Amino acid sequence: MRIKCGLIVLMIATLAMSGCDAGGAGAPPMNEVSRVEIADDMAYERARAAPAGSDDRSEMDGEAEQNQSSAQRLIFTGRVILAIYDVESTQIRAIELVDELEGYVSKRSSEQLTVRVPAASFRVALDGLAELGDTLDMTWEAQDVSEQMRDLEIRLKNSLELRDRLETLLARADTVEEALKIETELERITLEVERIRGQLESFEDRVAYSTIVVEFRTIRDDDVPDDDFVLPVAWVNDLGMRSLLQSAGVR
Repeated sequence: MRIKCGLIVLMIATLAMSGCDAGGAGAPPMNEVSRVEIADDMAYERARAAPAGSDDRSEMDGEAEQNQSSAQRLIFTGRVILAIYDVESTQIRAIELVDELEGYVSKRSSEQLTVRVPAASFRVALDGLAELGDTLDMTWEAQDVSEQMRDLEIRLKNSLELRDRLETLLARADTVEEALKIETELERITLEVERIRGQLESFEDRVAYSTIVVEFRTIRDDDVPDDDFVLPVAWVNDLGMRSLLQSAGVR
């Protein structure tokens, strides 16, 4: 009888938690993040700054967790479009730059390079990549995912507590029927825990490592204005000297 009462109480608690989740339906979807457009370096530094925590080791753990949860978590992404003469050599230089910043290449093609760098080195990497050619366009943004991550952390904590209670009830179950009901609910909560953990890990990875996409636009010889090759003696131009200089790579 005690097990049945405990099971009933547990089911009521589960329904209450589900009701809380439904009540939050008015909140923004998880995949919708508020975008913070940043125009200059000063604004970037303000966005990167997090509330300073106390160095007093005697503070209570609860207060430390509250300070940590109030920290702003940002996902930085950038895009650079470069006009270059040699894609291969430029990509090699870009990869070397990323390696020096302890980043890595996540995708590479003949026209595009996607790299990931530590968030603290995002702006250095973006500016360095922009210097590898003639910059046609450069954009970047910061996505504030603080609220989404805090919500996931709370849901994970509640799910873990519920899982612990279910495991305790399962150990005390008197009948097979009771055990099966508890196991079914325990399986559902376990899957929910793994799903939430996966979402949190994805957010944490994107916060820790920023993504930059570099697109390459090859400059062809016929893209160079003819005025750059006008020679002072007209009859030399008639001999085809302009074509000879272009084929030799003189610019």
